[in-house]
Amino acid sequence: MVNLIFDEDGVNPERIDAYAVGVVRDQVVLDARQVAELGYQFDGGIVATVESGYAGELQGDGEPLEFGSVHLIFCNDSTGRSVVQADGSVPPLPADRAPRYDAGITFDPATSSWLVQSLTSVGTSCV
Repeated sequence: MVNLIFDEDGVNPERIDAYAVGVVRDQVVLDARQVAELGYQFDGGIVATVESGYAGELQGDGEPLEFGSVHLIFCNDSTGRSVVQADGSVPPLPADRAPRYDAGITFDPATSSWLVQSLTSVGTSCV
């Protein structure tokens, strides 16, 4: 969804609400507003590859939910994506264009959906 929001010029970033909450959601909205403000244009996509994962119990509304909490270690490779500003120049890009992250995802029984709760850099590159 993040790729789509950015590809559509950062318009209506609140669409991320169906997929993320808290700080993760807030960061996507903030980044999308910057994309819109600076007129960034993107070509190509970001490839996210899950390298490992584990699931555990989630305590919700006093009831334990087996496998309701998941952590995924994934590579977020943006080496195939180009970014151009409204004036045609290339903005500064991160030194590591393929960072590894740990995503904390939980199941919300009320909406029957999985939501990204946390996204933490693992500190190592995938390339």
